[in-house]
Amino acid sequence: MKQNQSPPEPIFSTKEGSWAHSTVAVRLPEILDRVMAENEYPAKIRENLLTLKGEIPEGHIRGLREDSGPDLESWRKYISPWVGKDWLNVPWFFVEHYFYRRILSAVDYFQTGQDPFFHQKQQGFWQSQEAIQAYGKTLDHWSRTDLSGPRMLREGILRSLWGNQADLSLWPAGSEKSPDHQDLRALKSHLLADQSAEIIRLLSRRSAAKNKLALLLDNAGMDLVSDLALVDILLG
Repeated sequence: MKQNQSPPEPIFSTKEGSWAHSTVAVRLPEILDRVMAENEYPAKIRENLLTLKGEIPEGHIRGLREDSGPDLESWRKYISPWVGKDWLNVPWFFVEHYFYRRILSAVDYFQTGQDPFFHQKQQGFWQSQEAIQAYGKTLDHWSRTDLSGPRMLREGILRSLWGNQADLSLWPAGSEKSPDHQDLRALKSHLLADQSAEIIRLLSRRSAAKNKLALLLDNAGMDLVSDLALVDILLG
């Protein structure tokens, strides 16, 4: 973002037929159904999850219950502007985070340490073994050739980008609908916009070595592996 440039306006989920509306009204309840199907929870926790499902999308945003989470105070401030509004009339970005935090509270995660998404993460990892091994061989080949740093970085950025096609919240492990762009030509032909050259220019400056680069890891399996591979390329 350029200096003094304002951030874009938040996306809301009020427009039926939009991706944001579908995410809140359809995808989030489906995720809750999978959590209940893939975990043997006692009746109380199932009731908590069903209550949460019943709030989406027209129920009201409310504060978190006291659940021993170390982030409760931060969440109180984060939630405060949106309390009382329904799930469609608050920024989509907020809803996406709030939803998962509500799940952690509903399943007593901070008391039990039981990951409600463990099954999906485990299955996602094992079912992507072939793709992971293939990428490992590619990385090994790159390390043995004279592939330039900028070119390797571009390929790593592309694969990290398309690693998101393994997002388990969109395409559960085993889903037949999951897209697949393993071939680099396919990766490039499906891009809607490409600012990788600008990224590489910024990272190639000598002054960049004094700065920190934060990479957010938000999934498991191939999605995680492609991000870790990009970290390895950057450190190299």
